[in-house]
Amino acid sequence: GGFLSDEQKYQTNKEHCLLVFMEDGSSVEVGLPCPDLPELVLQAVEAIIAHQGAATMDQVDQWTMDEDVPVSKYAENLVQLDNGKKISPDPATWACEESGMKENLWLNLSTGHIGSGRPMWDGTGGTGAALKHFNETGQMYPLVVKLGTITPQGADVHSYAPDEDCLVKDPHLGTHLRHWGINIMHMTKTDKTIAEMEVELNKTYDFSKITEAGAQLEPLYGAGFTGIKNLGNSCYINSVLQVLFSLPELQQRYFTPAHQVFQSI
Repeated sequence: GGFLSDEQKYQTNKEHCLLVFMEDGSSVEVGLPCPDLPELVLQAVEAIIAHQGAATMDQVDQWTMDEDVPVSKYAENLVQLDNGKKISPDPATWACEESGMKENLWLNLSTGHIGSGRPMWDGTGGTGAALKHFNETGQMYPLVVKLGTITPQGADVHSYAPDEDCLVKDPHLGTHLRHWGINIMHMTKTDKTIAEMEVELNKTYDFSKITEAGAQLEPLYGAGFTGIKNLGNSCYINSVLQVLFSLPELQQRYFTPAHQVFQSI
């Protein structure tokens, strides 16, 4: 167990391309993205790139099962303003009304406002325009749906209400979306769900922090630096104990009088 700090660092770069096989057996490589491709081909390419592997899908399913998503009490009698606003079903037309962002967009089911989501703990996510709109409208319209996650099976719905403030279920989502001109039965997924984003961040951000990815580290030896011998399955408890014994209070209580403790056994 454990990580080696003096291993060679490396960076992974991913590129996508489309291979076109000709009748004579030759092939042509088309770099992606390529806006000159037919729309049908572009849609197929985007779907393949966005497709989640079996392992990732299992992790997403596990995350979803672990989360107890309640039905929002605001869904049953949700107020929807008759302000003449209609939302295009075309994802290319969606944008945050404040910042113009095209990702992580949330539609307020009561007002039709489109705003970006709250910034995530790693700095990505959005500007918080959707939450700002909720506060500026007197916290009267709490339910928002993440555009790009809408499918006939449902979507990510969040409640900003202080007594919920979490992902929720909206049993009437299809009806609420129809008010804004969106037919849920015709929608396809174009953005990551919250569960997928959580799994991705856990696999990339957390792991890079644990391994000090990209950092130039100098191995240290001697008292207070050399790790406890690993028994094969004790690397985590070893690291915890070493951190604890770096505290002066624990050193004074257990390390300094150690010989007295052993003599009393």
